[in-house]
Amino acid sequence: MTRSVHFLMHGDLIHSLQYHPLGMITLLVCVLVTGTLFSRKLVRLYERLEPGALKLATPALILVLIFAAFRAAVLYSASGAVDSWASGLSGLFASFDEPGLFDFLPSPSLFRIGSF
Repeated sequence: MTRSVHFLMHGDLIHSLQYHPLGMITLLVCVLVTGTLFSRKLVRLYERLEPGALKLATPALILVLIFAAFRAAVLYSASGAVDSWASGLSGLFASFDEPGLFDFLPSPSLFRIGSF
């Protein structure tokens, strides 16, 4: 979801949706919460929306987990077989081929000066 918000902040809506379709909602929530630090109107808006948001928190978390499981199932099954059930859906999602945290941790470049 971090990459989705990153692409959205740079105006790249297509890549943002490929990484996570709920990134737009996350960015809006972050802007609202940050805006409450500077504006009394946004504080009142936040206080008005908070009870409804608390009711939606559990269903939203379940939705995010279902989406993550579906995305992982599509991408992993499409990469293994040519004619799998998910080969037509794999183009909807960004792939997992970028190096992640677990690729970076054991590397010797972690402790090099200037690697951060």
